[in-house]
Amino acid sequence: MDQKDVKQFRIVRSTEENEHLPSIIRFTGRQMFVSLIGFSFIIFLLSFLIISRTSLREYIPGVPSSKIKKELIAINQQLDSIGDISEKNETYYRNISHILNDQDTILPFDRIDPLKKIESPELSKSDKNIDFINKIENREKFNTIEVTTEEESLKSRMFFTPVQGLITDKFDFNKKHFGVDLVANTNEPIKAVLNGSVIFADWTSDNGYIIAIQHKDDLISIYKHNSALLKKVGDYVRYGEVISIIGNTGKLSHGPHLHFELWYNGYPIDPEEAILF
Repeated sequence: MDQKDVKQFRIVRSTEENEHLPSIIRFTGRQMFVSLIGFSFIIFLLSFLIISRTSLREYIPGVPSSKIKKELIAINQQLDSIGDISEKNETYYRNISHILNDQDTILPFDRIDPLKKIESPELSKSDKNIDFINKIENREKFNTIEVTTEEESLKSRMFFTPVQGLITDKFDFNKKHFGVDLVANTNEPIKAVLNGSVIFADWTSDNGYIIAIQHKDDLISIYKHNSALLKKVGDYVRYGEVISIIGNTGKLSHGPHLHFELWYNGYPIDPEEAILF
């Protein structure tokens, strides 16, 4: 293309002071196009930086506002919390079902057995402390478990004796006998050991008529082999209130008696540690 055919533009700038010597800027169409593109890019870049680094970005379609982000985070936390609670409740009710059917319970991995004896390091028996250590050992040799704050709270409660009778079979964790067997008079009433709500009251083939009561602080009392149940699920019972009649029901029963269990935080405990029979 001939240089004469290229269209040229010029901008003339003049003022009153230099009216006779105006400023002239000459450029071609291509130069003008490139300048407009560059100017537009700079405007776009500046606009993007301003919007992305200020609160104006919330007005861009599809970009969530800070308020919405906070609400989404709160909702996710609530969903996680609900999931944890749901899982714990499911484990809790499955444990109750296993307890009532003499099956192994599902123990949480992050919970320490409150009745498990904690091994303490051996102390050197020097001349200075040997008397003190002997006193401690003599005092503790009659204790079957390490006393914790939770156990102190449990032992400080006033339990009502479920029935006056003779213990014929004691608690034995190793043999999976998670309660005590009490022989009493025929048709002797069974009473609630504490205030609580009935969570199970029904028949099972192995243990006959069972009634279970939920008390405060994850404590459950269970009464098996009854001849009759006087309360139903959902009933609130009070300390010493009659809940059933002693019996000889279920395949595992070999005579009229009460099999009584206490479960604390998902663990079976020896009822004789808490109740004076």
